[in-house]
Amino acid sequence: MPANVTEFNQYAEAFSLGFTDVYEDELKLHQRTYKAFLREDTAKRWYDTDWVVSGLGSTPQKVVGGAIFTDRIIKGTQKQYALVPYALGCVVEWEAMKWDWYGIFEGLPNELAKSAVERYNIVGHSVLNNSFSAPSTDYKTFQSENMVSTSHTRLDGGTWSNRSSTDVGLSYLGLQQARIDFAKLVNERGRYAIIEPELLITSADQRWIAEEILKSNWRPDNANQNVNLEKGSLDLYTSPYLTTAQYWWLEGPKENIKIKMRLGENPKLTKDADVRTMSLVMSSYCSFGVAIFNTVGLWGSSGGA
Repeated sequence: MPANVTEFNQYAEAFSLGFTDVYEDELKLHQRTYKAFLREDTAKRWYDTDWVVSGLGSTPQKVVGGAIFTDRIIKGTQKQYALVPYALGCVVEWEAMKWDWYGIFEGLPNELAKSAVERYNIVGHSVLNNSFSAPSTDYKTFQSENMVSTSHTRLDGGTWSNRSSTDVGLSYLGLQQARIDFAKLVNERGRYAIIEPELLITSADQRWIAEEILKSNWRPDNANQNVNLEKGSLDLYTSPYLTTAQYWWLEGPKENIKIKMRLGENPKLTKDADVRTMSLVMSSYCSFGVAIFNTVGLWGSSGGA
């Protein structure tokens, strides 16, 4: 190439003025709605590993003059999480961009930003969508079990449940049974976890049912004007990203549940030019991944009668 040539890629910014600002504005405008039920944590490494140990069991009775019973802390298995990279690119020919009379390509940063946030929401809600039947170990607990199950294995050999035994549908009485089950959640040594549910989660299809339960003055399941004990008792979250209509969940404080979204590199826009064709090249890149370890504090039902 001859010396002192002004190259197109040296002036790529001139042909995409403000694209980065628009991209960042769109990222802020479109919400990661999964944060209503799933906490986030900034990852410091590509891989992270968690492992669990149990507490002690209940204090037993001591025989007068007898030896004190001793207990031990039980070590559990480990689980490793990895970030997942996501990227989307778009190439615009120079002539198309140059002679774009209708401003079609000015919206590309918006679209790339929307696509990034869309992927965050799809992955975030996949935690609940796959909670009853895990498609891979990524969506299983450290015991290699479904997130919501009638029979989780405890480290001390016992079991615990965070799923409706009859897969009850969302209703006033169904919610009452969920509260009973929630009150009986236990830790790895069988001690009651003492976690209060705060959030009712379900699909957009069942929003009207949930609102009727949580907002009516009277019990919605009969005409006797009995006091509705559930009125205002829980926050409600519904979303079209929750893809199975009859699924519903109760959740305690999300900060205490060992499931989260690990955030790697934030979404960023990269712009360049292909010197062979003068085409504008834009790409959006980010990395993140779910980390599911233990689900004490989450209860669910896959729906039913």
